[in-house]
Amino acid sequence: MIRDHYATPFLDKFGTIVSELGDKYFIGFAICMSYHVFDHAKGFVLLLSAVICLAFSCLLKSIYHEARPFFEGDFKPNGCRLEYGNPSGHSQIAVGLYLTLWYFYYQQYSYFHKFYKYACLVVIIINMLVIGASRIYNGIHTYNQVISGYAWGLLTYASLCHVFYHDIEKFVNSIKTKTSRQLLFNPFMAVFAIVQVLSVFCYLYNRTYNPIPEKWIQNIEKNCNSHDIIKADVEQQNFLHF
Repeated sequence: MIRDHYATPFLDKFGTIVSELGDKYFIGFAICMSYHVFDHAKGFVLLLSAVICLAFSCLLKSIYHEARPFFEGDFKPNGCRLEYGNPSGHSQIAVGLYLTLWYFYYQQYSYFHKFYKYACLVVIIINMLVIGASRIYNGIHTYNQVISGYAWGLLTYASLCHVFYHDIEKFVNSIKTKTSRQLLFNPFMAVFAIVQVLSVFCYLYNRTYNPIPEKWIQNIEKNCNSHDIIKADVEQQNFLHF
């Protein structure tokens, strides 16, 4: 593992800070900011992007049922996360949310010169790569888990911004004319219900037919600090995080 050869206190701190750029604090900041600088439809889609990345990363983790590196290896990670590893949620957010934010900003403020548009895109891509690298350095994810996160994040961005955006925009702009029944029973709520059912099904199925290997539990308890562990139950932690 990379931590066996290159881990230092400075890099640990740097890796922790960079990881936060794909975590709850930046997500909250981006969503709050979006409703001040974008129209309602774009703000809603950005919120939807964050929700989809977070929810589907947990659902996919339960489906793939893949260990984080420190579940199987004998080393201490830079911070313990007890959900499954694939895909990397931070990497998925880094691509799905950052690209959506970039796309909407230059769509709404199109008077900016194209040079600044693509310069910002380069900065965002570098940021994505650094976030992914930090997850690998921290010992939280493997290379394939980070790449998987990138791929799912890119699919989220492409779907919301280039496939379904106009349908979502039409729905958001017509909210005031819709009845309570239409607001309760719509495609968004249908997808929400389906994802919830799938999440519960995966949790119960894995509990019954695909239990956590004892080796994972032993390594988690050995490699993580006691205050990081509520209970070394990966399936439960993954479901609660969802």
